[in-house]
Amino acid sequence: MFEHVLNLVQSGKNIFLTGPGGCGKSWTIEQLKKIYEDISITSTTGVSSYLIGGQTIHSFSGIGVFNPKQDLLKKIKKNRAVKRITECKLLVIDEISMLGATYLLALDKAFKLVRKNQKPFGGIQVIFTGDFFQLPPIQDGYAFECDVWNELDLQTVLLEKVYRFTDEVYSTMLGRIRKGEHLPEDNVELFKRVKAFKELNMDDFEIQPTFISCKRIDVDEKNKEELDKNPNELVIYLSRDDGEITFLDLIAPKKIELKVGSQVMLTVNKNVEEGLVNGSRGVITSLESDIIYVKFICGNIICFERHEFMFEEDGKVVGRRFQFPFILAYCLTIHKIQGSTIDCAVIDIGNNIFENSMSYVALSRVKSLSGLYLKAFNPYKITVDPKVVEFYKI
Repeated sequence: MFEHVLNLVQSGKNIFLTGPGGCGKSWTIEQLKKIYEDISITSTTGVSSYLIGGQTIHSFSGIGVFNPKQDLLKKIKKNRAVKRITECKLLVIDEISMLGATYLLALDKAFKLVRKNQKPFGGIQVIFTGDFFQLPPIQDGYAFECDVWNELDLQTVLLEKVYRFTDEVYSTMLGRIRKGEHLPEDNVELFKRVKAFKELNMDDFEIQPTFISCKRIDVDEKNKEELDKNPNELVIYLSRDDGEITFLDLIAPKKIELKVGSQVMLTVNKNVEEGLVNGSRGVITSLESDIIYVKFICGNIICFERHEFMFEEDGKVVGRRFQFPFILAYCLTIHKIQGSTIDCAVIDIGNNIFENSMSYVALSRVKSLSGLYLKAFNPYKITVDPKVVEFYKI
């Protein structure tokens, strides 16, 4: 399939690379980066852009937070993005499902103005990657509802083989849930995971299942509650920053509060071969001033020093943060775990679900059915936007 993508790029085609979570979209971007040194890599969120070694499309374009009353060209010049846009030949926008139609239209207008070229996107070749069956844009229409989407004449490449899951039965079930086509027997299996949660004894786990919640306030309360219950001494680690990179707060907070016994999640790929990747969970075994020891599911105790988080623009480092690559993982939001893979989690798929595809995104972070526990389950909360279903029929 990669050869097909490469042929389309070499032919100058615009591409929409899509498929379910864990199918290799990020891997494809990595391979293209190795071939095209001048490729511009962007994403719709700070965290996802960092994870793929790029920058946000908001920063790349110089538009930032879009305000329809502002002079686009003036803002782009102020943010020194003219050269980036003018010299760009191949542009990747990852997590395209979260880019709204209004912003896509603004990008098209801005690129045409800067490049003085009336072709779609000012003549820039684009690769959109993402899955519209995942979290939608906030208070905006889907990108595919914008006229620009059709004008770009995007060639759709659908990746179907999923590499994330170790449980084929669960992977197949998730394929149905993603499209809102889950069966009565799928519901039966998921209700069994509610029963499994009720029988769950947290004391049986050294590294406990992570609770996944819809609301940030619930996550903060749960993490504080569990940390306060821990009788060990609290140790605070402050980051050392060079430059302004506040978006990293989600994966490398400026302030981390930990205790021996704290449940944490790794936020970088430490050692892929050993399974120490973004999303790996562990428990703190020892805390020193500049070293932290963490025991992971595999049983290994790994020593960590502060990680250097770097952010680049136009090949230049514009910000650095030195911080331990962990966040407390007693509880996490669905939004925060998008892009991560977790081996064991407790998820609330009940009345707190408030958005289409939110249930699928939460469920698809867990590698196997045996590692899934449901605090609540309402089959009617597995929903998909009919617009997305119709779009994928094309």
